[in-house]
Amino acid sequence: METRGLAVSEAFMLTGRTAVVTGAASGIGRAIALELARAGAMVRGVDRNGDGLAHCASAHVCDVGDPDAVATTFAAIHVMGPVDVLVNSAGVSHIGSIEDTHPDDFDRLFRVNVRGVYLCTRAVVAGMAARRRGVIVNVASIAGWAGLADRFAYSMTKGAVLSMTLSVARDYVQHGVRCNSISPARVHTPFVDDYLARTYPGREAEMFAKLAYQGYQVSVVDGRHAVHIMQRLQAEVRVPVSRELAIGAAGEYFYREAYFWRAGSRNDQAPQFRLFMTWSKGR
Repeated sequence: METRGLAVSEAFMLTGRTAVVTGAASGIGRAIALELARAGAMVRGVDRNGDGLAHCASAHVCDVGDPDAVATTFAAIHVMGPVDVLVNSAGVSHIGSIEDTHPDDFDRLFRVNVRGVYLCTRAVVAGMAARRRGVIVNVASIAGWAGLADRFAYSMTKGAVLSMTLSVARDYVQHGVRCNSISPARVHTPFVDDYLARTYPGREAEMFAKLAYQGYQVSVVDGRHAVHIMQRLQAEVRVPVSRELAIGAAGEYFYREAYFWRAGSRNDQAPQFRLFMTWSKGR
């Protein structure tokens, strides 16, 4: 695998840690799984395509939208040891406005993109809280807040992922569990190639160039952005309760950080929090 660009820092080394990555057989999930493994983590790959998980320490074929399948899969993973990191990357997409979105398409996307994040997070968060240590990273999208054209159902699901991220962060920060999200722009994944082949047969190169020209194309096939993302979200020192990392066209990133400040709580009361969010830019 090509490893040019960003290197794995000592602060990010995950030797002895176990990371579960859903959607690890292709695209962003595969890139993140490869980089976590390069950082020393024991990666448990979860995907419907078991043939694409050879790069993981253990392969787990699972439909993340199926409660029974998720329960069985994570029971097997827990037998191998505690989960330190969960990356919810499994997802499906759909092209179309609300008029073009059939109820079956709506349910299909919700089942994987929203229910899958819920089920997998629920399967690990109690154990993380009991050990008072854990990291959950949800792969969202700029579609969750940017209002992309012809992405009605997909945008709906990613907006839900952003909301779930904040909710889990708020509920579990006092238990040592950090929950963050990543919001990539357009990423060159197998879905893009498949969509172009089906929609623009014979014009794939032309339409791919147009997508890239629009300024939303970021390639993660060599994992460079994946490791950048994971390093930026690692921070073992004091951090905001939750952080969303949006990736722009030229590889620049934008943080949206959520702070939950204590608002006059007494020691004998559960702390009350107020939400404050801020954006900052870096490279």
